[in-house]
Parts: sequence; C-alpha cells; structure tokens
Amino acid sequence: MAVVFLLSSTSYAYSAGHQEESYEAKLTKYLARFQKYPVSGKLYGLEGDVIIRIQIDKSGRVPYYRIVHDSAHPTLKESIKKMIESAQPVPAPPKNYFEKNNDRVEFMLPIAFRQKQNTSNLQEIDKIFKEKIAEAWSNN
Repeated sequence: MAVVFLLSSTSYAYSAGHQEESYEAKLTKYLARFQKYPVSGKLYGLEGDVIIRIQIDKSGRVPYYRIVHDSAHPTLKESIKKMIESAQPVPAPPKNYFEKNNDRVEFMLPIAFRQKQNTSNLQEIDKIFKEKIAEAWSNN
C-alpha cells in the first residue's frame, strides 16, 4: 500500500523560524505549469473541479492516476490526461515519503478549472477541496 498525501494549495512546512515550501506545494505548482485550459472550455465558459489520485515513483514517474471526483466537463477532464503526460517526470518525492518496500507514493490532488480566479476566495476554495478530497478518499 502506498502512502497517501492530501494536497492543498497552502501546503507549507515551517522550520527554523521561516516558511519553507513543502514537496506537496512544489508538486502542485509544477503540475499547474502544464495545466492547459482547453480553447473550447474558454469559449463556452466551462468550469469545474477534479480530484485525481496520482502515484509517483522514486524517480518522479507517474505510473498511475485516475479521477476520483469531478464536476468538470469531459473537455476539461481530457486536459488532465495531457497535463500528466506532458509533466513527466515530475519532481521526485523526498526519500522519507516512501515506506519500507514501497516504490510509489500516492497523492490526492485537486485541480480547478476557473475562467477568472478571485484571490479573495482562495481559502474557501482550499477548504472545499479538502472536504472533497477527504470524501473521495473515504469512498475509494
């Protein structure tokens, strides 16, 4: 069984009196660079949320992922596949993330498709994603 981490857009580790970005936050930012909003999604104002379960091996390869929750149009979900394929390899997880005899680490990753991002409601979006991730995890 893989170790599972619930990702959040606000994942940071605090040490020695300063804020340091966690692996989870780095992974989220890295994948966001490859997230493309489909042209048809923009044209028709499509929006939605997706939570994926993603496994990452020690070298940063993604051998497995699947959508565990979505409220997104199929056009947007197709862009998830393209994002994962084009982002490989992702940054390798720290060695301490792997349990003995495990060669993969598993994450639940929220992905939002929004036409315009209102920075004033990021905490609310983060809260909703955490609730949806917990629900998706308990159902899988």
